[in-house]
Amino acid sequence: MQLLPLALTAATLLTHALANPLAAAAPAYKWSVTKWSFTRGQAAYDYSFTISGAAHGAIPAFKASCTGTQTGGFRDCTILSDNPVPPTVSANVNIVQDPENPNDNIPRVFVRVEFVDDEDCRYNDAGNHYVSLAPKRFKIDAKKSTAIC
Repeated sequence: MQLLPLALTAATLLTHALANPLAAAAPAYKWSVTKWSFTRGQAAYDYSFTISGAAHGAIPAFKASCTGTQTGGFRDCTILSDNPVPPTVSANVNIVQDPENPNDNIPRVFVRVEFVDDEDCRYNDAGNHYVSLAPKRFKIDAKKSTAIC
C-alpha cells in the first residue's frame, strides 16, 4: 500500500517534467560577454557590454548590446542579431561586496533572456556574474530557466 503514493508522486513529477522540459536538469547554457566597460559617471557607474548566446531549446541564438547605470534597474538591451523573432534581453548591474575579498566592492551583472514562441509559450532564462574591473570578456551561466505554456 505504501508503494501507491510513491508511484503517484513519481508519475506526477514525470508528467511535470514532460510538460515543462526546462524544469528538468538543463544542460549548461552560457552566454558570452565582450566589450565590457564599467566607468564612474557623474552620479553612478555606467556600464556597457555586448552579450551573445547560442540557440538553446526554444530560445533562438541572439546578440545584444547593453548599456545603463548601476542605479537604473533592469534595462532592455538593443538586439543586434537579425532573427525574425529575437528574444528580449535585459540587464542590470549593481555594486556588491566581493565574495572573495570582503574589503572590496565589485560589479555584479544580471541578465535576463525572454522569448515567446509561436505557440505562446514564454521562456525565461536568467544569470549573473561577479566581475572584476579588468576583464573585457567573460561568460555568464544561465542558471534559472522557466517555461510557461
